[in-house]
Amino acid sequence: MKKSMLMIFVALLAGSQVSGQAEVALRKELDILKPLVGKTWICESKDPSGRQTLHLLRLYEPMHDGKILKIYQECRELNSRMDGYYFYDPDKKEIAYLTLTNNGNIAVGNVKEEDGRILLSGYAIFPDRKLESRNTFEITSKGEMIDKYFRLENGQWLAGHSRVWTAK
Repeated sequence: MKKSMLMIFVALLAGSQVSGQAEVALRKELDILKPLVGKTWICESKDPSGRQTLHLLRLYEPMHDGKILKIYQECRELNSRMDGYYFYDPDKKEIAYLTLTNNGNIAVGNVKEEDGRILLSGYAIFPDRKLESRNTFEITSKGEMIDKYFRLENGQWLAGHSRVWTAK
């Protein structure tokens, strides 16, 4: 009897922690990122050569009572992983981001809303070069996320990846 009561108590405690995590609100300055949170985003896209299909997974999880939004992304085919953080920078009065990948790439910049889309503006820093970059995320009426990346090279904005993410 005591054992079953203990198991019920542990189950209730675990359930309350899981539901409590789902209820974490983001800091109000991060509200534009709310549509990304609490979903597992999945994407299939071709690699730049067009020969290989890549399967990507992306998660956005609130941390520290919603003051920070953590991002995680992986692509098994490329053995690629990315971790990053979105946070409010009170000095600049803007949302800032930092992402780090297992292949040595870093991205830093700021986030704002522009024409109904989330716009990341900053720099992509590779082991051999640093490029100004922009990335837009738009949530469609179907609940998909349109992800478009651009980089500034030789004074011109060049399109990089364009992906459609589905929330699971």
